[in-house]
Order: sequence, then structure tokens, then C-alpha cells
Amino acid sequence: MMKLWEPLPGTPADVAIARKRLLPSVDSVVSDERLVAAVHAHLAEEHARLNKPGADPDGERLSLVSALWAAREVAETLDLQLSFLLPLISERAVGQLRDELPNRSTGLLHTMSELGLSLEFLRQGYEISCAHPFWGDRDVDVATRKDGEVRLVEVVNVQASPARNTTSGFLPFGGVPDLTRRLVAKVSNKVKKKFRSAVEGGWTDRAWVAVDPSKDHLLYVNLAILDRHDPGWRDAVAKELAPQFPELAGVLFYTYSAGHPVASDLRWHPC
Repeated sequence: MMKLWEPLPGTPADVAIARKRLLPSVDSVVSDERLVAAVHAHLAEEHARLNKPGADPDGERLSLVSALWAAREVAETLDLQLSFLLPLISERAVGQLRDELPNRSTGLLHTMSELGLSLEFLRQGYEISCAHPFWGDRDVDVATRKDGEVRLVEVVNVQASPARNTTSGFLPFGGVPDLTRRLVAKVSNKVKKKFRSAVEGGWTDRAWVAVDPSKDHLLYVNLAILDRHDPGWRDAVAKELAPQFPELAGVLFYTYSAGHPVASDLRWHPC
């Protein structure tokens, strides 16, 4: 059963602040001033969205503000994630969380997905460094260390396209090339954006890109079906990327659900 917040009096900002107080780790990261600004931005953006022709009244994007208003389980899971990670991560990483968590455009589930991946790394015995510097003032989402091996990991969350044509339905067959092409394109864009200029500037290390497709439900279900018919598709994605990007060490596939603090089903696929 869905956990509901107890009703509270006051303005939307008052309610958000009061519920933030119940979440000590979230409260320590997100200031009242930033939360109030986020509430006002959220209300303005929702007003504009709902006034567009054909707007979906249930199409509100999950954010920290909406979680504090209506999604108690999500907010409490975020607080649990932070309670484990805040003592372990750098001030640089905490500063990024201060910026990302109230920012509606970042996507709360994307941030929670990255936190969940970091927690799963810890559970598997890796040391981690979040917002880890790798070239100049640039950083990757997380660096892991285990048995003397360091892996730089940048996360890409795949989300549904609003213009997706779903008339063709699910797999099983005929849609495989489109599925893998979409994943290859996502990873390619991330590598170009994050690492290509560093390579051109003399960076000689290699990095992993972690892919969480679970935010795009149609894609995620199709990939689950694909697993039954072609379980080697992950290796195929990594191998297709290898000739284009020597700086890419491989692709890490995983899934994250907002009802759980940790990610699951981690699979490393080297290029």
C-alpha cells in the first residue's frame, strides 16, 4: 500500500519545508531558501504545462517538491540513501547534490538512480568516490576501487521520449535493431559530451558508462523480452561502441526503482 503523508496546513512552500524537517539527511543538504525557490518554479512550470492543449493532468514529472507533497515513499527512500552516503562522500559531491536535488530539470529519479548505484557498489565491496575529478575541473559521477583496480563511471539514464510512437507494440521480433541502436546512441552522446574534449586535451585514461533504462518503461519491458531471445545484446552494444571510442572501457547496465535504496542487476560489459 502506498505510504501517504499526513495532511498539513499552510502554503505549498510551508508544507514542503515541514516535511523536509522530517527527513534529516535531505534537510541537511537542501536549504529552505532553495526549496522555496524550487516550489515556486514547480508551480509556475506546472501551470504552464497544464495550460497547453492536450496536457496530461497526470503527467507531472517527479521532483523533490512533488515527492514532499505527495510521494512519501520516494522522499523517505532518498533520505535513507543520503543517510548512508553523506558521511562517505566529498564536499564537492555534497555541493552537487545541493544543486541537483531542488532542480526540477535534473530529474529526481536520475539523481536517486546514481545514488542507488553508488550504494550497490558499496554493498559489493567497492570503495567509491562520488563526483570524482578526472580531468581539469571535470568529474565523473562515481569512481570505484576494488582489488587495486579503479573504474571511472559516468551514468546515463534513459527516459521515455514524449513523441514515442508505440503503435507497433512490444517485441518480440523486428524491434531489436532499434532497441540496441537507441542504447548505442545514448552512450555515444554521453561519451562525446563528457570525454571527447578531455581526450583531445591529452587525457589518456578510460571510463565506463553506466546505463539505467528503467525510466523508459516501454524500452525496459522490451529489453526484458529481448533477454529471453538474445541474452548477448549487452555485449553487442559494447562491441559496437568499441571502434568509435577508445576512451570507453565498457558499458555497465543496471536498473533502479525509486522504492528501493540500492540499484540492482549490475552487469559489466567491457568494450
